[in-house]
Amino acid sequence: MADDDDTFPPSLLPMARRRRVRLDRRAKLQSAYRARLRERKAPSRGEFASAALTVCLLMYELVPGEAGDAVRLAIIGELYRDGFDRHQAVRRFDDMAERIPSERQAKKQRREREAESRDSGAA
Repeated sequence: MADDDDTFPPSLLPMARRRRVRLDRRAKLQSAYRARLRERKAPSRGEFASAALTVCLLMYELVPGEAGDAVRLAIIGELYRDGFDRHQAVRRFDDMAERIPSERQAKKQRREREAESRDSGAA
């Protein structure tokens, strides 16, 4: 691998070092933030988004009629406005909605197994 002195002109080296220090500091802060979230059992933004999506997919699957269809159309419309192909958004939504009940069941079984292993490990 090339040495920094070979890759960057000397005038850029101090800035690259400052950037590396800044990025390292940011990574430490982010790690500490995520540790605090885990400690408080607070959901991350991604976990929250996943839960919200699960609820939307369940509403579509479990609530017949206009309410479920409205959720589907709203999500597909949002993806379309974000530049995604409408047909592909429909396919993705329908695939995810079809799988959500079995995925929730698998998730529940994983949590139960983890709880059993924690309980048996603590005993």
